[in-house]
Amino acid sequence: SPAEAARRYEESLGLIVQMQRLIVPGKHTDHPPFSRALNEAELITELDLFVDEALPKIFGVPSRGAHVEPIRIEFARLARELTSMPRLFAHRSFTGKNLHVTAAKRLVMTGFDRALMAPPHYDL
Repeated sequence: SPAEAARRYEESLGLIVQMQRLIVPGKHTDHPPFSRALNEAELITELDLFVDEALPKIFGVPSRGAHVEPIRIEFARLARELTSMPRLFAHRSFTGKNLHVTAAKRLVMTGFDRALMAPPHYDL
């Protein structure tokens, strides 16, 4: 019934808020979509591939030289920062079909089939 659906939506939102408030320790690299994003060494490997392959072949920029070192240093800093962030509940599918407004003018979310633990900024 519509009343039961509304009750379930509100209950689900309450659970999401509770989950968001709990910082989950660990890197949660067991989830395939996040395994690369949460592994500092693999992020650096991706940068190496980009520098070695994409810069010369796509952008025509040499993959060796003084211009690459500042990129590597900054990317390594960002990789360390990203992989050290706490993991929170992430919806991962903010689309029109998953966002609804109730008769009481409350915004509710549905469609949690893709939800995982992720860095705090993931849904942004």
